[in-house]
Amino acid sequence: MHALLKLAGVKEATLTGTDVGFQLAPRLNALGRIEQAGPGVVLLSTFDEEEAERLAKEVDQTNEERKQLVEQITKEALAMAANQQVPALVLVGHGWHQGVLGIVAAHVVQATGKPTIVASANEGETIAKGSGRSVDGLDLFAALDQHRDLMTAFGGHAMACGMSFELTAAAPLQAALNEEVTVQGFNQQQKPPLKITLTLAPDRLTQDLYTQIQRLAPFGPGNEEPQIELDVKGPVATQVMGKDKSHLKLKVGQPPLDVVAFGKASLAPALAEAEEVKLVGTLSLNEWRGKTSCQLMLTDVAATGVTVLDQRTARLLPPMFEPAAVYLAFDERLRNNINGHANGPVVGPKDLTADLVANQELVVVDCPPIISQLTTSLAKCAAASSIRLLCYFNQAPLTGMPAYQAFANLYRLLGQNPNININQQVNPISNYLRLPADQLIFMINVFFEAGFVTIKDGVLNLVPQAQRRDLKETTSYRRRQAQLEVERALVHSSHPDLVAWVKRLVGAR
Repeated sequence: MHALLKLAGVKEATLTGTDVGFQLAPRLNALGRIEQAGPGVVLLSTFDEEEAERLAKEVDQTNEERKQLVEQITKEALAMAANQQVPALVLVGHGWHQGVLGIVAAHVVQATGKPTIVASANEGETIAKGSGRSVDGLDLFAALDQHRDLMTAFGGHAMACGMSFELTAAAPLQAALNEEVTVQGFNQQQKPPLKITLTLAPDRLTQDLYTQIQRLAPFGPGNEEPQIELDVKGPVATQVMGKDKSHLKLKVGQPPLDVVAFGKASLAPALAEAEEVKLVGTLSLNEWRGKTSCQLMLTDVAATGVTVLDQRTARLLPPMFEPAAVYLAFDERLRNNINGHANGPVVGPKDLTADLVANQELVVVDCPPIISQLTTSLAKCAAASSIRLLCYFNQAPLTGMPAYQAFANLYRLLGQNPNININQQVNPISNYLRLPADQLIFMINVFFEAGFVTIKDGVLNLVPQAQRRDLKETTSYRRRQAQLEVERALVHSSHPDLVAWVKRLVGAR
């Protein structure tokens, strides 16, 4: 134990249940998952200090291998999960290390909020071995116990289970689990209430308070660690950390208190925009370069009002549709393409309702043809938890609206030069009039729609004594005007201006 504690960087004088649960137990547990548990027994029973140090290093190395396996398999499992619109998941791989499937299932549950079974069959085998993990509100053992005929082995409890089944039974098992989710009335969107023990100001989180709380340890099921709530004014100072930049550190209060959130780097943009934030977590100590300070380990967070996330993009990628959300797409073809791939309903502006987005994230996938479609939609979103703006724009930005004089100059030029071949003369004419080519083509379309010109076999001519008409009333003019308005609001606007504009529309403070 001395050797393992030293290698894990844990001080024996201040050893806590958290140290055991997160530093010692995972290292010893990794042996049985990856190789054989025997070296762990020898490590805990030897009186030879050199052997203990050697075995402790072996245990630590095995744990690192376990971490790498979990990371890789979790990545593959989440890729599978992204393509499945089901209330619970049965993910079956091939060649995944069967000793870490339970940990992988727990990671998938954390990422998706869905009860999950992760299973794998080795090369040449027809039977998959798997582990399941559940969430509050669904008894996984009861759900699967009714379907033992689909499995060759099964056992567990409400929150976790293990099983084996023929590969051919994977689909029936998925269908059975979907059915049981409905029978139990599980609602993925309805989270269990969080029991808060104390509500304090950040400066009240002291080492003395930590010492008092630790007198109640060890913590676990039946003796949960006290949850402390902090109410702070936003925006919150954020910093992403970790090798893969997946973790988050916040600084709140005076003097600054660190709040650490593992695996929550995605919250940084929302917290940086929030006006008021509630943070809930457990109190711990951090030792760095000989100094000890208090920190809050984040359990949950809530930001008041609607959070607006500016993630405008010129390219849509599958990971953008992995978060659970309501996805608003204005283009029907785009809507059909992403429907079935997004983790949530994909709707058009006519189908968006206030009830649908209440307490949900709304993702604005693309730009509307006219800005009023978006403003009308956002007016329904005061109860949304957040609004994420992708605002995909698949057209080349326009160069602006030609001035009235530009139309007059083109009209005069056409009157002086009949029979213009527009397939060959666009660039020379645009250069002569000192206009971008897209504006020239637009003006010709407006003239054609207004009945000022004819185009036959690519040859352009003025119509003699054409009837007067307001060019601004043509469909072409109105369409360009609408697109320019969309571009100004959603494409060319600055980040602060866009966020403030959206918050005004949804009625946020």
